[in-house]
Amino acid sequence: MKIHLSLILIFSLLLFSCPSQEKKTNSPGGKPVSTVPPKETTPKPIPPFEMEFPKGFALLSQVSGDLDKDGIVEKVAVLNNNIKSDIGEERTILIFKVDNGAWKIWERATGAILPSKNGGMMGDPFQSIKVENGTLVINHFGGSRSKWEYTHRFRFQNERWELIGATSNFFTPCVNQTTFDYNLSSGNVIYREVVMTCKDGENEKIKTVHKNINFKDIKNQLPSLNGFDPSSVFAVNSKSGDCFPEGACYEYNQKKNQ
Repeated sequence: MKIHLSLILIFSLLLFSCPSQEKKTNSPGGKPVSTVPPKETTPKPIPPFEMEFPKGFALLSQVSGDLDKDGIVEKVAVLNNNIKSDIGEERTILIFKVDNGAWKIWERATGAILPSKNGGMMGDPFQSIKVENGTLVINHFGGSRSKWEYTHRFRFQNERWELIGATSNFFTPCVNQTTFDYNLSSGNVIYREVVMTCKDGENEKIKTVHKNINFKDIKNQLPSLNGFDPSSVFAVNSKSGDCFPEGACYEYNQKKNQ
């Protein structure tokens, strides 16, 4: 009897002295769940856009959009900068970006927006500025009987804002309409010309010339947003050396003929 009680006592001591092998779980499948707190995924709030423009500057246009594809919008402002000449008031582009929880100037550029009287008889040539697919798109229009229209597309790359695409459209009633669509990254230009005449005071199309030509850019580096001249985009045919369009090729043709 004493031996039996001794065995029960020893067994009880061994049972309560052994560590438990049971794993605590808090999932239906019985698998251990990590108790490490998840990383913070809530995006930081974007501060309200409050920026004082330089003294004497007047806001002409303002747009918003994600220009560097980081999920946070940037702000773009076009301003009259109070610098005046015979062709009107100069314009400045300011691009603002959130940095350390505050809006700061990311880029400041002049030249890419034509002055207020640079549209000839059509008046102010500036039409719009937009953000499309991470690029900054600027539109101009002007002329008199013969009219012109420019669209320029800039993208932030190589640590600066570079021109990657341009479309130049020239229209003379009862004569022709020519379009040059430049892909500056590839050196390719799509050229399209519609020849026309007048019938009863209305334009009548005669024929359409459509060419996809491989051009080379005479510049070693793509034009920058700051200091850009919207009327200066042209291309040189890699085979013939001809420059298009003629109206933008004056300096090139002068050097070629020397």
